[in-house]
Parts: sequence; structure tokens; C-alpha cells
Amino acid sequence: MLSVATVTSIPVDAAYSWENNITVGMGSMTWEYAEQYSGESSVIMRSVIDSEMGNKDGFIAAWELLKMDTFSRRNLHTSVSRKMDVKINDSSASISLSGVECAISSELIGPVSKKGEVSNIYMVCYAFRDPLPEQGGRIWFQGEPGTYVFISMPERTEITSVHGVDNATTGVQGLVPYVEGYFDFTGESVIVFSMNKTVTSNPQTLESISLRTDLQDVQSLKPSSPLDKVFPGSTDKLLERLRRNSKL
Repeated sequence: MLSVATVTSIPVDAAYSWENNITVGMGSMTWEYAEQYSGESSVIMRSVIDSEMGNKDGFIAAWELLKMDTFSRRNLHTSVSRKMDVKINDSSASISLSGVECAISSELIGPVSKKGEVSNIYMVCYAFRDPLPEQGGRIWFQGEPGTYVFISMPERTEITSVHGVDNATTGVQGLVPYVEGYFDFTGESVIVFSMNKTVTSNPQTLESISLRTDLQDVQSLKPSSPLDKVFPGSTDKLLERLRRNSKL
């Protein structure tokens, strides 16, 4: 269970934000999650690592962070393998999970009660059995409701409609069309597109778009964290316990 012996006060300015950066290619796709914790949320994350990954001494050491990294990769891989969060023409049959990467912030090292900001990156890589243009013109994503999303499509793709993205904006950066906005309350979004046949013969054509760095605060919509996939349902319970103990 969570040790709170070293937590003497709990900040009231909890903050958490999460962005999704999805890059769709002709034969593959990457989904990058960027999360940022501060205030109570960062204390909770350190507490969970110390309790579940470490030796409950109130301090996060490098070896505990390495265990968290390894455990996160394994659990994220298992979670996505069990339930794919992308479909082409309403099916994931032609999509396979090709890899998972994590970059857990070194800022987590130190006392559990440290209140500094923490930024973690998670990336899931997918491979398409057949080139995207041969599979149809509809791609579906299951994200976390209320979180920011930036989706780039292959060069010269024509986006004909977007569903399930609040405040959606479409545009073209270079030759790469994109959609940005927020997953709506369902977390499901669909892009309907068509391909310029002159470029479908070149499955390697893909212009990379960098992840936005100005993380948007969507705390009011209470998105869950990838931490909840590692320790399901733990975040809210831990927060409540920390608050109670801070009043003792």
C-alpha cells in the first residue's frame, strides 16, 4: 500500500495534461503520448513508484525509475495488444503492434514529496499489413476524452471529413495534411480521406511533424493517465488518501 510517512503537506494546485501526436504513414503509424504532471499529481506519481516499484523509503532512485520504465513498457504493450485503439475501415485485422517505447522523466528521481513538473513520453508503433490506400478511406482512433490530439496523414492525402474531434482544425503543413483538436466525450474520432493515386505507389513517402510542446491543461475534463493503465484506478484513490493523511 502507499506509504505517506514522508508527505507532510499536499499542494492544492494539482495539474495534469496529456497530448496525443498521431502520425499515419502509408504502411505504418505511430501514436505518441506526452503527459505532464505537477502539484499533487507529481507527488502521487512519485508515491506510487516508491510504493509499488521501490523500497518505500520516500526517495526515488535511478533503479526504481528503471523498473517503472520496464513495467510501463510491458503493461502498455499488453493493454494495446488486447484492445487496439486504431482501425481502418472499422477493422484492426490488418494492423499489428510493432513496438512500444517509453521515456520516463529523470525529474522523478529524488524525494517523493518533490513538487516539480514531470514530463513523460510514451510511443506505440503500428504496422499495416497492406498499404493504407488499399485498405479503404476511413481510419478510426480511440483516445482519451478531452485530451488534445494532432493527427498527420500521408502526403497528398485529402481529408474529406472529421468526426469526434472537438474544435477540429484541418490544414496542410508542407504536403502533409493534418487535423488538430480535442477528442470528444466518447474518445472516438474518425477521419474519412481519399488518396491521390499518383503517390500511392511510394509507401515510404511521409513527412514527419514534430509534437507540439505547449501542453494544454484539460484538467477540467479529468482525463485518465497512462499511470492508471499500470495501476488501474489508483490515481484518484491515492489522491484522496494523501489529502486525508495531510490533515492528520
